[in-house]
Amino acid sequence: MEDMKRQLILIIMLLSCFLSAGAGAQDDTIDMDNLDWTDNWQCYDYSDYLKENVLVELRSASFSDIAKSRSLPVDEHELQGLAEQVGIGRVELSGIAHRALYSVSGLSREWAFGRGFGSENFSYAFIIHPDGTGVYYDFTGLKEGEKTTPRGLYQCEIVK
Repeated sequence: MEDMKRQLILIIMLLSCFLSAGAGAQDDTIDMDNLDWTDNWQCYDYSDYLKENVLVELRSASFSDIAKSRSLPVDEHELQGLAEQVGIGRVELSGIAHRALYSVSGLSREWAFGRGFGSENFSYAFIIHPDGTGVYYDFTGLKEGEKTTPRGLYQCEIVK
C-alpha cells in the first residue's frame, strides 16, 4: 500500500510540473497546441454511419513520452510503468479545448477534465472502451456518493 501511495504522489508531482505555469520559466510548461500527441481519437454520433461530423476529438500523451521528448529523466523502475499509463490530454468539444488528465485503466482510456482540475474531483470524464464506444459523463451538481448515468454515447476511432 505504501508503494502505491508513493507512486501516486510521484504522478501528482509530475502532473503539477507539466501542467502548472512555472514562475516565469516558459521551459517548465507545455504548449498544448504544439505537443506531439501520441494518441488521437475522433468520435461521432452513432447515427453518423459515414462518419462525416466529428463531435469530439481527444488527444493524449503519457508522462513517459513527454519526458522523453523533453530529454527529462524518467525512472521507469521507480514508477513501475505508471508513467506510460498516465499523462495529459486534450478534449475538444464544439471547438472548445479542455486540458485533461489522461489515464489507461485495463483496456479503456479516460480523460478527466473540468473545474476540479488539479484535484481528485473532476467535473467531466470521457471514457473510450476497447470496442470504440465513447462515453461522456457530467458530474456537476452531484452530491457526495451520488451516481450518474452517461450524458452521451459515441462511436470513436483512433486516427493514425
